[in-house]
Amino acid sequence: LEDQVSSLEIDLKRLFFTNDPRNEIISKLDMEEALKKLSPKQRQVWRLYAEEGYTLREIAKKKRRSFISIYETVILAKRNIRKFTDGF
Repeated sequence: LEDQVSSLEIDLKRLFFTNDPRNEIISKLDMEEALKKLSPKQRQVWRLYAEEGYTLREIAKKKRRSFISIYETVILAKRNIRKFTDGF
């Protein structure tokens, strides 16, 4: 299970933090607008993960939620951010 958790975290970081050209297209203003449209739960988890650098496991412990719940929240937040920024 530990290997699976580590693998999920590595895959998630690759998915979100690679040099994907779409990431450069989204302006800071667009990102702030997109974050405002997320649910409070998604926004809070996204900020901990993407902006403050917490791992999914650390967020799960901090929020007293399961790893899978946090993982799904981050995935949903990312999908919504892309949707709110015209699919980028």
